Amino acid sequence: MFDEEDATLSGIENGTVACTVVQKPFQFGYLSSKWMHELATKGDAAMAAIPKDKMVDTGVDVIRKENVAEFKAKLVELKK
Repeated sequence: MFDEEDATLSGIENGTVACTVVQKPFQFGYLSSKWMHELATKGDAAMAAIPKDKMVDTGVDVIRKENVAEFKAKLVELKK
């Protein structure tokens, strides 16, 4: 599975789902806002922060029974 839906996380907790892989959507929003601000305030100089290959890997998290409670707590904090 590839999501952080409540049903998926509950399935991990009760053992019906082995794991899920989640992207980092908050990181997507942070980086895009940061780069837009830099472009607006620094102009072309801000382009130096964008990788030459135009690829940004924000990583993923693998959520299993061992870390699902910690992940859910982190989501609560991120959504405040």
